[in-house]
Amino acid sequence: MSYYDELVEASRRALLRYYNSQTMTHGGYIIAVVIGFLTLTSQWKAFAGNFIILYVFFFIISSLVGLGISLVGRTMWWGYLSDGVLRVKLGAKSEKKTIMFQLHEKTIKHVKDNHWKASFFRVARYRMYLTIGVTFTLWMFLNSLSYFLVETNISLSIFQIFGLIWIIFLLVFVIVLSPPIRRRINVTSIFGKRWKKKIANYYEDYLYILVIIRHILLFFAPLAFFSIVDFSIVLEHSLSLILMGLSVIIFVSIQLPQLMKAHILVTFTIDKKPYDSPIVFESGKEILVEGNIYNLGFSTYKNFVIIFYFGEDFERAIVPCNNAKYQDLSFKKKFGIQKRHGGVFFSPKDNFLTIPPQEVFVFPMYIKVPKKEIDREMHIEFYSESSWGKVVIKRRLIVQK
Repeated sequence: MSYYDELVEASRRALLRYYNSQTMTHGGYIIAVVIGFLTLTSQWKAFAGNFIILYVFFFIISSLVGLGISLVGRTMWWGYLSDGVLRVKLGAKSEKKTIMFQLHEKTIKHVKDNHWKASFFRVARYRMYLTIGVTFTLWMFLNSLSYFLVETNISLSIFQIFGLIWIIFLLVFVIVLSPPIRRRINVTSIFGKRWKKKIANYYEDYLYILVIIRHILLFFAPLAFFSIVDFSIVLEHSLSLILMGLSVIIFVSIQLPQLMKAHILVTFTIDKKPYDSPIVFESGKEILVEGNIYNLGFSTYKNFVIIFYFGEDFERAIVPCNNAKYQDLSFKKKFGIQKRHGGVFFSPKDNFLTIPPQEVFVFPMYIKVPKKEIDREMHIEFYSESSWGKVVIKRRLIVQK
């Protein structure tokens, strides 16, 4: 056996120990979740005396169910990796990647090709599994509600049931319109295929209707909440609760965006081909790169500044804005080049760039791609006077020969 083969087998043994340790660790997590689930369900009658406490109890159960689904899937993933690392073979020796990294890549590809269901759990998508857990628990809750009411003599009025349904719908709309969900749907509308892209386009077309429904739900949320607690409060203080709902809408629409970071999506168009990540350049070419900034928020980002940091290798690669190449482009704003970091700093003459909600701002840049292979992260920094702090977005940048 050659020295290279010995290194391969040593790396294989190290990866096998790592995969096995992860499998055993996740198995311990599953046992802990099962014990917690059984402990809570064995004492569920203790939570049945108060409806609000009962609701919190089922939320905790849903979290455990979602976490349990995630852990089972992750355990399967690590188990298949332990099996796959013994089966894969390495090809020719690579000067750019370590032996262990090559083995790890080959093992992941083997599992994805042969056990695609397990590869679904490669990334810990806790939000998705929490949603599954909430759906499961809601079904269990509805099936068990009648039993709880009979055993504990809890009587729910029609107003309490209506208020509970109202709050549930409000939570659903808040989640559907949250920035992570909107960012994912927006990416799907650009890069998705077939029915996924169609659904994402429908979402974008009728987004304003969803926002209106969310505001209506927010407006009456105080009335719905207090109808669950005690409907007599609603009758006595209905005007105050309506004013409270109005203040909630004003806060969410005006003040909250200024307390949060800007919600934007950055994509690139190179030779009329859209890129999200990775961004691929061909070395030695001079190309037009368009940075597309999508405003995913519900407020206007005023007086914003954006910087594209490509890396130090691009310091002399960016064509200045006074070059004749930009004459035929509609974008007339001036930009400066960050010499230390190989970035493009867009600084308009009037010092004012504004992007309304659901709009796209396109920043064109002519770049002479360096004549060498590059694989690194590029950074995009976004600042606005109508949002809090800066937003840093990372994208993988590849220059290939």
